[in-house]
Amino acid sequence: MFSEKYSNKPTPILQKNAVDNKLKNDLWNTIQKFYLNKVYYYNHIYGNDPYSLQTLNDCQNKSLIFNLYENFFIIPINNLGQHSLKYIKEFVETKYKQLEWFEIYDFLEFINSSINTPSFKEEINNKLKRNNAAYRFLDNDICPVVDDIEIQEVEKAATTKYNTVNIHIKKSIQLFSDRTAPDYENTIKESITAVEAMCSLIVGNKTTLGSALEKIEKSGTKIHPALKLSFEKLYGYTSDANGIRHSGDIGGPNSTFSEAKFMLVSCSAFVNYLVEAFSTNNP
Repeated sequence: MFSEKYSNKPTPILQKNAVDNKLKNDLWNTIQKFYLNKVYYYNHIYGNDPYSLQTLNDCQNKSLIFNLYENFFIIPINNLGQHSLKYIKEFVETKYKQLEWFEIYDFLEFINSSINTPSFKEEINNKLKRNNAAYRFLDNDICPVVDDIEIQEVEKAATTKYNTVNIHIKKSIQLFSDRTAPDYENTIKESITAVEAMCSLIVGNKTTLGSALEKIEKSGTKIHPALKLSFEKLYGYTSDANGIRHSGDIGGPNSTFSEAKFMLVSCSAFVNYLVEAFSTNNP
């Protein structure tokens, strides 16, 4: 923007462990558009004061509101259907404004699971990005910030045609995305296990990445020598005396955000590479 280029206004730092009012309002507009506005009266013929004349029971998609009250806000739904839509939307907005920063992200995940609309996640990610938020939707979880290319790689690896691979990538995303207690150690473990699962599919039996790379080429799936060497070393990175299988520092209990992010993205990219290479030889 012009003001960012030519004013002395400093570029804002990432919003981590916080949601400012501008971001909160920006997200609310998307919530209203994709969620609350899906609830509307059947007849669409409004009088002078339609909101006082009709109730939630007169609405299409009223189950969205009942689900929100019962399973997110966890409040009684007694006589909920008798309230006007205006009252309900104002109540939801009031409750939203009272949420803690991490509860807002919980709210977004809940809405996404309720409507399952890809464009909702896309718009939320755009708004998180333009407000310098430190989180993005990755698959169906909101994770610490990753760029667009990284998001594409991980989401692709979580939705391959091989469910045994998808399970580990999705679990890695969930562990990485826990905003109150992220588990970086097991993020790394699940990421590398996803690669091992793909390798096992290629060679036809359960194996470790260390022994699978040689067998993969013999099965007809070619891997560039430099890429093969890099993943041999990457596997060693998670398996040596300080690695994940020995509960040391690197890949162990003291694993860092950067290490976990690197492994999640790198292993996802390698899974995608193996899927494509294997599919080429096994159409």
